[in-house]
Amino acid sequence: MKNFPARALIIQQRINELTGENHESVLYGLQGFIEKSQKIAAWMTEAGLETSIDNIGNIRGNLKSNNPEAKTFLIGSHFDKGIYSDKTDGILGILIGIDIIENIKKSQQQLPFNIELIAFVEEEGAKFNYNYLGSKAVAGNFENKLLRLQDENGNSLSDVLLSLKLDPGKI
Repeated sequence: MKNFPARALIIQQRINELTGENHESVLYGLQGFIEKSQKIAAWMTEAGLETSIDNIGNIRGNLKSNNPEAKTFLIGSHFDKGIYSDKTDGILGILIGIDIIENIKKSQQQLPFNIELIAFVEEEGAKFNYNYLGSKAVAGNFENKLLRLQDENGNSLSDVLLSLKLDPGKI
């Protein structure tokens, strides 16, 4: 479970892989967003998590306890990035979560609780100028009127979700 320098190097390499040389922004629904979503989901799966994408696009990885009565410990951060964000903003929390869970799995520890790692979408509001859409959905505070939000090109949140093959009616 130790070997911290090697683990830190993997995290740094993944940060660089997600942010690129120019630390480009990650706008919800665009090709870069899709590619980053796929990488994060693949890393969660490689770490041994049951991985899924919910109907707003959050990437969710679960590590289940053997205890059927187990509560869930939630780890989360976002992977969208505005133009003024540091390259580690949000992404670092996701990657450290993956690392921790991967090392729990490798050590074959049995936890008395479940762990869920969520990579939230559209937290900074860079696409729709409205913050916390992904976490609102998880918290049960998402209002359907938000589906009418529009980006600078007139695309609604509902349209973007449909283009990602997600179901706006099931958020």
